[in-house]
Amino acid sequence: FQLCEAWLWCASRSTRNAGKGLWTRPKHLHRRASDSAKIRERAKGRDVMLNTSNTQKAVAYVRVSSLAQVRKGQGAESQAARCAEFARMKGYEIVRVFEDKAVSGSLVERPGMKTMLAYLRKHRREQIRVIIDDISRLARDLTAHLKLRTSISEAGGVLESPSIEFGEDSDSQLIEHLLASVSAHARNKNA
Repeated sequence: FQLCEAWLWCASRSTRNAGKGLWTRPKHLHRRASDSAKIRERAKGRDVMLNTSNTQKAVAYVRVSSLAQVRKGQGAESQAARCAEFARMKGYEIVRVFEDKAVSGSLVERPGMKTMLAYLRKHRREQIRVIIDDISRLARDLTAHLKLRTSISEAGGVLESPSIEFGEDSDSQLIEHLLASVSAHARNKNA
C-alpha cells in the first residue's frame, strides 16, 4: 500500500503545485490575465456587457460512512471546511453543500447524491464545479466511482478536489482509477 502511494505521488509530481500542495490544471488550460485584457480591449467602444463578477459557482459533496462519525460530528464538517478552503483558493463560490451521512461508499444510490445531480441538471449551463475532499468521499468502489463520475459529468458538473486533479488524459485517468481501487481495497480490508 505504501509503495503504491509513493508511486502515485512520484507519477503525479508533474501536475502538483509544490508550493501549495494542491493539484492544478496543466498550464495550457489556465486563462492568463492577458487573455482577459484582450477581451476587454475588443469590447471597448461597443455595447457589449462583460460579466466582471465572473465567479465560478461550486457545490461541495461530503460523505461519512458510519453512524458513529455522524453522532460524534466527525468527518462531514471537516470535509466541508476543506472543500470551502479549496474553493476560496480557486476563486469559486460555494452555493450549496450536499451531504450523505452514514452511507456506504460502495453505493451509487444516495439521497444527497441524487439531490446534487438534480441540482446540477437544473443548472447545467453554469458547469458548476463539484468539490470533494478526497476521492474516497465520492466512492469506495471502482464501479461506483466510475458511475458517479459519469453521472456528474452528464449532469453538467465538473469534478474537482484538493487531493487529485481529475483529467481526461490517459495518465490522469490511470492515477484516478488506481486511487479509486486503493479506496475500494481499504474498504474491503476494513470490513
